[in-house]
Amino acid sequence: MKPIVYKGWESYDPPETEENKFHIFHGAKFLRNKDGQDWYDVRKELMEKYEGYYFLLVDSNTDIVRFITIDPSGLFPHNTYIVIVDELSDEIKESPYFYKFSKGKFVPDNTFKIQQLEIYLSEEISWASSQISALDDISLFGTPTDEEKERLDALRKYRFTLVRTKPEDNPDIDLPDRP
Repeated sequence: MKPIVYKGWESYDPPETEENKFHIFHGAKFLRNKDGQDWYDVRKELMEKYEGYYFLLVDSNTDIVRFITIDPSGLFPHNTYIVIVDELSDEIKESPYFYKFSKGKFVPDNTFKIQQLEIYLSEEISWASSQISALDDISLFGTPTDEEKERLDALRKYRFTLVRTKPEDNPDIDLPDRP
């Protein structure tokens, strides 16, 4: 089956009715598509028409898959769109963030891996810098032991390796362990 795409959801304020009065009062948000169809109405149709299918929530800006479900009742496609398919690979099911919906197909994408690696590198560089700073204080105000000198050297090499790492070049790179 060719993927079915539901795009173009925008926030709107519906006219108050008996059916939605409670939800409006409690701050519920409403979406409609370019054809003026309300998301909650479309969602009911999708639940009936595509029972047992996969519903993928895809980021409107990046086209990266954000969420997968077989029950669309909990979906709210604000800043996203929905792709419906009858089959899905195990790889996509296990790691949806590593895929993008492009030209009607799901293709691997490293954006999420790169972002995760950038966060990890930043945290590790910060940790190494604080360790180096503490050992530098020992050198400044006292006499470091041979063990402290070796640790300082290992930490500096570790931090150097992290600083030189470019996640976009290889998001699957094996990084050294903390010294």
